[in-house]
Amino acid sequence: MAIASTLLDDYDATVALAARNPELIPADLVPPASPAGKSLAIALDYTDQVSITKAAESCHAAFEHIDLLVNCAAVNRAPGWPPEASKGSLEALRAAALEEILSINVIGPVMACQAFLPLLLRSKRPCVVNVSTSRASLGLVAGPGSFGYAVSKAALNMATRKIAAQLADSGGAAVAIDPGWVRTRMGGPEAPIEPAAAAARLLKVAIRNADSINGRFLNLDGEDVPW
Repeated sequence: MAIASTLLDDYDATVALAARNPELIPADLVPPASPAGKSLAIALDYTDQVSITKAAESCHAAFEHIDLLVNCAAVNRAPGWPPEASKGSLEALRAAALEEILSINVIGPVMACQAFLPLLLRSKRPCVVNVSTSRASLGLVAGPGSFGYAVSKAALNMATRKIAAQLADSGGAAVAIDPGWVRTRMGGPEAPIEPAAAAARLLKVAIRNADSINGRFLNLDGEDVPW
């Protein structure tokens, strides 16, 4: 929500907010409280291809193009499973739990990129931001924890590189950004970074020359994170 709020307040952007439960989106971010036509709440569930398709159709009906697509939803443990089923140790992992976390963290964002691609390609400078994590870095990995989360985000990083290669032909970009430990529902109350601060810094990184960010894995300072 912080990214949408920042785009509305600081960039005077028109924003579509996609959520599995759009009724939970704060009222000040969607009509009628927000300026008419400035924001749209749509349902999107990364585990449901029909939901992804309908979300794209809603945006096709409302907008001529999309300049920026941000895939920021993720889970660090498989819903409905005990934490160790997707976090590890290796002995505790369960195939169905790993499939669930891969579906949410990798397949869903990739299919969202596919569904929104026609709208992105109508932009003069299309950009896809896939929110990643330093836990996905092969160069920084130091321990066995967060197995499914780390593996799935590493796969999302590779997907970002593949999408970047395709968007480059249209003058666009795809970038993976590590926002750090943010005080979200997943990050928890002890996280040191406020969502509004993370959103502002993430957008500053994303809204740069496409050639300078395309295909990279960056932190909130715009510095490269080791792959």
